[in-house]
Amino acid sequence: MNGTATRRILQDATTDLVSLSCALLGDAELETFVDEASDSCVRSLESGQTIMIAGNGGSFADSIHMAAEFTGRLLENRKALPAIALGSNPSSLTAIGNDYGFTSVFRREFEAFATQDSTVIVFSTSGNSENVIELLDAARERQVPAFGLLGNGGGKCLELSRAFVVKSSSTARIQEIHMHIAHAICFAVEAKLGYPTGVRQND
Repeated sequence: MNGTATRRILQDATTDLVSLSCALLGDAELETFVDEASDSCVRSLESGQTIMIAGNGGSFADSIHMAAEFTGRLLENRKALPAIALGSNPSSLTAIGNDYGFTSVFRREFEAFATQDSTVIVFSTSGNSENVIELLDAARERQVPAFGLLGNGGGKCLELSRAFVVKSSSTARIQEIHMHIAHAICFAVEAKLGYPTGVRQND
């Protein structure tokens, strides 16, 4: 591959990402979604409960990343906040997958930890991941608030969660925007808990 082809790949990827990012500016639906998701997370944390996050593949990596922002920190030192990425325990994942099937790997762990004061956040670029759908079904049964960062029209997950859909069919671009929104939720949670966020404030 020559330099011209590489340059075009970078230009196309960056143009797509900038276009999607700019579309988020002033998006009232997104602002409401982030506000509601962060409110639910704060209620869970103030009740001593855990934020549970899930996804597959690259979205699984995003769920681990988001959980780490809570248990670690964003910018400022503060106490650890309880959050887990469902499926991140290999022994649990393989045992549940072997005994109950892969579609149950998130649901089974959710059932072990969930209370009505918990919060569930899922990542799905298709909105049709069967194990995520099973998780959202379980959350609905237990009346646990569930929020979905979705793509490609939202799929079946759109009906089962309070969702925001990234309007793209590119898995890579959807995941990049999902993590941007996930960081915004984390910043909003910290702000609502009274921690400095490093977010610029108007004078």
